[in-house]
Amino acid sequence: MDEATRALLEFSDKVNLKGHTCTAEDLEQLRGHGFSDEDIVDATAIIGIMNYLNRLADALGITLNEEYRKIGQDQVGGGEKK
Repeated sequence: MDEATRALLEFSDKVNLKGHTCTAEDLEQLRGHGFSDEDIVDATAIIGIMNYLNRLADALGITLNEEYRKIGQDQVGGGEKK
């Protein structure tokens, strides 16, 4: 995995787990890896939307449809079978 992708994933974790602690330095780090402000806003919006949808599904007991459930982790991206 390249450093830019790793930086974006680390930012994603921070937004998900402790979004209130994100700082201007976090954004500068992403810019340093070549992400534009538009990229950062788009990524943050997607992170937030997915966080919302997952919490909504969890709270209401919504399960994945059968077709999606059959997709292997190796097909979703980044998943290694252990």
